[in-house]
Amino acid sequence: MQTILMALLLVNVVSLSNAQKSEIRKVEERLLAPCCYTQSIAVHGSEVADQMRAEVTEMVVQGRTENEITGVMLVVVLLVMVGEEAQEMQVAGWLSTTHVRHLSEMIPDWAGLWFSIFPTVETLVSQLLAAALVFGSYFTARRLPGMAR
Repeated sequence: MQTILMALLLVNVVSLSNAQKSEIRKVEERLLAPCCYTQSIAVHGSEVADQMRAEVTEMVVQGRTENEITGVMLVVVLLVMVGEEAQEMQVAGWLSTTHVRHLSEMIPDWAGLWFSIFPTVETLVSQLLAAALVFGSYFTARRLPGMAR
């Protein structure tokens, strides 16, 4: 899978303008890899960072701005962090654990490892609340006079 992603990324990069390559690099340097939060996706060697680089490249090709791309990626990282912290609190016994058996069969194990998506009510509700807060704030700010761009 990683080889396929890298091949697609290489094909896209070859056909990009210098301005697009510069924009991609700028965004990649701003985003931290969600698996460790210590390196940017520009230099991190994980499969998650590879996927994020491919997504950044695709969004630049689609004409998205640096702020739009960064905003989308930050929401993804927020949801990963919220899911991760909720799961850690469950492991520590600070938060109850209510398994959703139906979702346990649908959500693969790697989703928990890469994206902190776990088939428990508490982790999914916390991620849903975080997403609602972000999107609610975004749309509210756009509706307020003087806040919309």
